[in-house]
Amino acid sequence: MSTFSGLSTALSSLHAQRQALEVAGQNVANANTVGYTRQRADLTGVEPVSVPSLHSGGASVGNGTRVTGIARLGDVFADARLRAETGAASFTATRAEVYGRLESTIAEPGDKGVSHALNQFWSSWGSSATRPTPTPPAPSSSRTRTRSPPASPPATPR
Repeated sequence: MSTFSGLSTALSSLHAQRQALEVAGQNVANANTVGYTRQRADLTGVEPVSVPSLHSGGASVGNGTRVTGIARLGDVFADARLRAETGAASFTATRAEVYGRLESTIAEPGDKGVSHALNQFWSSWGSSATRPTPTPPAPSSSRTRTRSPPASPPATPR
């Protein structure tokens, strides 16, 4: 192992640790942000380059460290449940607002509401059933009758 390969190993590790510190800094900066989930830098060692040969010892020195990814540490199921419940709460709030506007529009309950008007309507039907008013005479027509009234039906033979 040469000096430059040792420096290369140290440099790759420094780059990986710097990126992990940046992720940690983001976690600290967003600690009070609503909805932010922590992140973590996943670090792995770089595999050594080995050339198989007859007399290789098998144990080789690695080539440093690298970042394989940045993972969110939130609970996937809790996040899905939160989104579903937030949507349901928003739907319910919107429905309550619409019902409130509808209730103020039709003025229920009260003397100017739909139920009051329907009660008056049905009571007028009830009063007309108990005290019918005479029907007005049919309007006179300038037409004359063209048909004579029907004759009595013929007697049926026995």
